[in-house]
Amino acid sequence: MVLHSSENQKINSEISSSLIAVISNPDLLRGVLLCLSVKSLLVFKSVSKQWCHLISDFDFIKEHLVHRRPSVPGFYLQQLSPWEDPEFEFIFLEGNIPSSLPLRTQADFSNGGLTVSGIEQSCNGLLLLCCYSSIDGKYYICNPSTKRYSVLPKDIKSSWELSICSVSLAFDPLKSPHYKVVCIWRNENDNFVIEIYCSRTASWRLSGNPVAAAPYDVFYKSGVFWNGSLHWMSTNCDSSNSSESSVYFDVDREQLRRMPVPPAPEKWYRRVVEYFGECKGKLHLIQNYLPSTTTSLDVLEMDVDYRCWTLKYHVTLDQLSIIHPHDIVDDQGLFKFSVLLIEEEKDSSKLVVLIQERVVSFDLKKFESKIIHGTIQRYPGSPWFKAHQYIESLAFV
Repeated sequence: MVLHSSENQKINSEISSSLIAVISNPDLLRGVLLCLSVKSLLVFKSVSKQWCHLISDFDFIKEHLVHRRPSVPGFYLQQLSPWEDPEFEFIFLEGNIPSSLPLRTQADFSNGGLTVSGIEQSCNGLLLLCCYSSIDGKYYICNPSTKRYSVLPKDIKSSWELSICSVSLAFDPLKSPHYKVVCIWRNENDNFVIEIYCSRTASWRLSGNPVAAAPYDVFYKSGVFWNGSLHWMSTNCDSSNSSESSVYFDVDREQLRRMPVPPAPEKWYRRVVEYFGECKGKLHLIQNYLPSTTTSLDVLEMDVDYRCWTLKYHVTLDQLSIIHPHDIVDDQGLFKFSVLLIEEEKDSSKLVVLIQERVVSFDLKKFESKIIHGTIQRYPGSPWFKAHQYIESLAFV
C-alpha cells in the first residue's frame, strides 16, 4: 500500500502531537524516561535544562534503579603484582556488551585525565581508583559509565605513605546520592585508626577510638560493601583464631562488629578463602578447609541479620573438571585457579572462574560451563587476580 503525501502529513502530525503531549506532561515524560537505558538517559540530559534536571534528580535515579534492576554486564579483571602497577582489562559476561561502553583499560582512564595505578574496589556503579606513584597518594572516585570522576583530598591526620592499611568505598544509590570512603591506618601504638571521608561535606574526620590489633591480613585490603556495612575477612586462618578472622563496620552507626564464624568440618587446621564478595544484594563466601579428604568448594551466603552463614552450593572438582581436564590442584591441596565472581539470578546461579588463560562461567544448578574469555595474559611472578564488578550507573561524581 502506498501512502499519499496528505496521508503522510497526517501521520507525521499525529506523531508530533503525541511527542508534544509526552513532553508537556511531566508525569508522562518521567514514565517514558524511566524505561530507557543509562546510555540513552545520558544523551537526553543535553536536550534541555528541564530534562537534565529531571534525569539528575536523586529520586529519579533511585526510581530508575528499582525499575530497571541493573545487571552486571561485565567486570574489570585486575592482575596484582608486588613489583609493578596492576594490569587490568574489561571482561564482558555472557557476551552481553553494555549499552554504554565504560572506561575499560589503563589507556581509557589515562585519556579521561586519570593517572591510575589500579582499582581498589567497585561499589554499586562507582570505582575507587588509586595512584600509588603520586607523591600525594591520590585516590579517585570514578563513574566509568559517565566517565566522570573526583579526586579525594589527602588525609591530613595520618601519614598515608607510611601507615595506611586500606581504603574502602561505601555507596548505596537507593539511600543517598552521596558516598563515604573509609580509610584504616595504623598509629604509633600499632592500633588501627578509622577515618571517614563524606562526599556531602568533602572532608575527612576521625571515627571513634583506635581499634586493637586484628589478624594480620584482615584490614589490609578494601572492605566489601553490603547491607550498609563494610566487611573484611582473613583469607587464611587456623582453628585457633577463626573467631577473630572476620569483622564488619556499620558505616552509618560507625560501629565495628564481628561476623559469625563460617561452618567448618570437625578436624581442620587452616581455612582458605577463595572468594569473598557481594553481588546483587547478597554477600557470598567461597572457602575450603585443609586438610580435606575431598577437594571441593563450599559456597555460603550471609543472613541479612548476621545470624549465620548458610551453605548454598557444594561444588566438587569432578564437576569443575568438566571445564578443564588438566590439574587444577597443587600438591598441598590448594586450588590453582581464581574465583572471580558469583552471580545469582532468579533462575540461575553462576560461578565465574579463571583457569589458566580462560575465564569460564559455570552454572551451579545445571553443571554446565561456558568459556566467556580465552586470552588472558599472565604476567611473570603475578598469579593473583581480582574482579571488580561494572554496573551501569547515573550516579554523579
